[in-house]
Amino acid sequence: MDKITQLSVRQMAEHISKGVLSPVEIVKAHLEHIDRMEAKIKAWKLIDRRRTLETAKFLAKEARQGRIRSLLHGIPIGVKDNIDVAGLQTQVGSKVGATSQQMGFFLLLQLLIHLVFLAGLGMT
Repeated sequence: MDKITQLSVRQMAEHISKGVLSPVEIVKAHLEHIDRMEAKIKAWKLIDRRRTLETAKFLAKEARQGRIRSLLHGIPIGVKDNIDVAGLQTQVGSKVGATSQQMGFFLLLQLLIHLVFLAGLGMT
């Protein structure tokens, strides 16, 4: 499994498209690697294992049928906690636990402040 986690994204994509590896094998290898390393590294806020494996199974089925959606088909990724992901709470590292809707309001407010500032400079 360690060999899988050492592959580049390009190599993983090639293996998926050729049927050498499935997205499920790739996800399981990465989850096992995280399990071994996380206590020391503490890099992950949340790992949605159930949804990740369900998605990998679905994408593996598509790959077997020759339906590769993109170059990243079946490639697992990690997303920083300040990026809104459907179904997951975005906290931006806060212990308070702001929801993505709350953060959306904050970002809208921040955008409006910038527009008001630019309007004051005659730049809008």
